[in-house]
Amino acid sequence: MPDFEKIKTKLKKTLKDNPNDVEALHQLAFIYMQQNLFADAEEIFKRLITLAPDSPILYNHCGLLLYRQKKFAAAEKQFRTALKHQSDYFDAMINLALALNAQEKLEEAVACLLTIIKTQPKNLRAHFELGNFFLQQKLYNEADQEFLKIIALESSDPDILTSIIKCWLDYQRYHEAKTYCKKLLELQPKNIEVIYNLAVIETKLNKKAEAIDYYQLILQLDSNYFPALNNLAVLYLEMRNHDAAKHYFQQAQKLQPNNEAIQYTLNAIDGKIPLDKAPKTYIQNLFDSYADHFDLHVRESLQYKVPELLYATVTTITDKKELQILDLGCGTGLCGEFFKPLAKKLIGVDLSPKMIEMAKQKKYYDELIVADNLEFLKDKQNIFDLIIAADVLVYVGDLEPTLTACFAALIKDGLLAFSTEICSDKDFAIQPSGRFCHSQTYIEKLAKKIGFKLLSYEICPTRLQREQEVLGNIFVLQGK
Repeated sequence: MPDFEKIKTKLKKTLKDNPNDVEALHQLAFIYMQQNLFADAEEIFKRLITLAPDSPILYNHCGLLLYRQKKFAAAEKQFRTALKHQSDYFDAMINLALALNAQEKLEEAVACLLTIIKTQPKNLRAHFELGNFFLQQKLYNEADQEFLKIIALESSDPDILTSIIKCWLDYQRYHEAKTYCKKLLELQPKNIEVIYNLAVIETKLNKKAEAIDYYQLILQLDSNYFPALNNLAVLYLEMRNHDAAKHYFQQAQKLQPNNEAIQYTLNAIDGKIPLDKAPKTYIQNLFDSYADHFDLHVRESLQYKVPELLYATVTTITDKKELQILDLGCGTGLCGEFFKPLAKKLIGVDLSPKMIEMAKQKKYYDELIVADNLEFLKDKQNIFDLIIAADVLVYVGDLEPTLTACFAALIKDGLLAFSTEICSDKDFAIQPSGRFCHSQTYIEKLAKKIGFKLLSYEICPTRLQREQEVLGNIFVLQGK
């Protein structure tokens, strides 16, 4: 990292002797840009343009300054001015394309890049940005054609491959990302980062055995690579290989002895109940890492049914619409698809910021909030007609505080609809999965104590596990 303050001092000394030194002013403006001192940089660029009004590079760099501030229309004007002074200034033309795209002028942006490629068919940056534009339009085949052209022109540059991989991962195109990761691995067979990417990709594609092989390869290169140890443990836990999961969690814990989530999971594997609910850090980390492939996994691999089961049960109890609805632990918004037609206002709450970001993309919710469920509910009184909690209370053992808070937040005769996992011999218990199960009698006893009326209780198939149906409880309680 350059010592910007030292360089600035030297440049200012030069400018004190020669205030119109264009090169020194230019360098100083760039340092201000690097430090996000945009107003200072802009003042220098204005001065520079008066000193060298015919310099296309100054207009291009001034445009970059404005682009970084998201002043896209102003940036476009500067890039166009640069091109008036030098029509074949392709860096400025690419920057113009980016500024146009940022203003959703996609056709003009693509035209700029095609103009460059027609003149300079080997311009890697133009192909790369064109590929990105195609990705934005979900024209994946066209995007891949541009990226393949780049590889044909420069197949041995790891940085180029890394950039292409990032593009595909940003758009959750795991098969394409995998192809380019393998190309990069051929160049750098001991690159732990690319092996890790392949392991994560295989996990997202539900190819656990392949993911495990990649994680094991990482550990051969670096036995103390925490993400590989932790993710291996999680994979084995999902496969119900508790001995292997415990082994790798213990190895990971040696590297992070204060990791609350690992200790919680180890306690769960051993059948201990360390707390009345899972730690916030455990839930947040779990679902942040799960967010971008959550829908695909639960819908296709698990055939997850809880949102539609809750909807079907609620709509047999009431035909009211225009409801104030709260979706506790809303995740990526799977319940929103069903309950939005019933809602006057639909609010979603989740502890995972990444889950909330995924829910925003669905546009079912009027409001989405990153918060712990209990903390959100603590000051809510007589607001909601309906509260739903799909596969949320499985991360809480003692449900009394949560159900009490829901009771207070509901209007008179308001409904609480939720799912739990089945527990037959105890009120509730921690399972090796890290999730709690609850008994029917416990929920009934708790509902009566708080003041709820039990309107509906069913045991239903909620999802698949190893191609076998997993039964769960579906409850609907009514406030009084």
